[in-house]
Amino acid sequence: MTKIVKGLVSIITPCYNSEKYISDAIKSVIKQDYQNWEMIIVDDFSNDRSIQIIQKFSKQDNRIKLIQLSKNKGAGYCRNYAINESSGQYYAFLDSDDIWFENKISKQINFMNKNNIAFSYCSYNFINNNGVLLNKKPFFSKSKVSYQDILKTNHIGCLTAIYDITKINDKKIYMSEIRARQDLSLWLNILKIIEFGYGLNEVLASYRIRKKSISSNKFKAIYYQWKLYRNIEKFSFSRSIYFLIFYLYFGTIKYLKQL
Repeated sequence: MTKIVKGLVSIITPCYNSEKYISDAIKSVIKQDYQNWEMIIVDDFSNDRSIQIIQKFSKQDNRIKLIQLSKNKGAGYCRNYAINESSGQYYAFLDSDDIWFENKISKQINFMNKNNIAFSYCSYNFINNNGVLLNKKPFFSKSKVSYQDILKTNHIGCLTAIYDITKINDKKIYMSEIRARQDLSLWLNILKIIEFGYGLNEVLASYRIRKKSISSNKFKAIYYQWKLYRNIEKFSFSRSIYFLIFYLYFGTIKYLKQL
C-alpha cells in the first residue's frame, strides 16, 4: 500500500469530455484556503480538449496529476484508479463539472478533526450548464447517516464527501464500477466499517445539473439503484423491493423540497 501522507487531501476526479467545465473544477481546487492537497484526474479517453486543458494546469502546479486511459472505462473505474494512485490521509471527490467553495476543504477537515469524525459530507447548491445558480433550494445535509439510512436514500453528494483513511483501518476503499451509483456503493462500503457519517450543514459546493447526464434521467437512476441492491449488495428480490420503495418515496420528498 502507498505510504499515507499525514494531512494530505487526495482529490479524486474522473473526466470525460469535460472541456467546458474542467477548468472551473480545477480552479476551485487551486483556490482552496487548505493547500495541502493532490488532485488525481483520470481522463476516461476523452475526444475533446479536456486533456490539453488539464495538462496546462498540471504543468503550472505539480499537485495536479493527470492519468490518461486508452479506453473508455466509466467513472467508477476512473475513481478507483485514482484512489489506488493516491497517498493522502483524506479522500475527497470532485467531478469534472462541479465546483467547490474556497473554504470547502478547511471547513470540513476542521469539522472532522474537532469531532473525531472519519467520514463527513456537507450541503450544496445547484448550478446549470453555464454555472448560473438555479432557482432551487440547496440540498441540506442530514446530521448523520448509517448504512441502513443510505440504502433508503442517498443523503451524501459525491462532490461533498471526505473520509479519513486513518480512521477506517488505514484501508483504501473502492467503489463498484457500474455506470451510475458508484459513489453510493463506496459510502455503503465505508458504513459497513464505521457506524455513521456526519454532515456539516453548510453549503460549500455547487453541483452542476446537466440535461444529458445519467443522474438527470430518473428512469435510469431507478434502474441503477435496483442494480445496486441486486448485483452489488446482493439483496434478495423482496429486500430490494423494500428498499426501492423507500428510495422512490424519499426521492419524491427531495424533489418537492427543492421546488
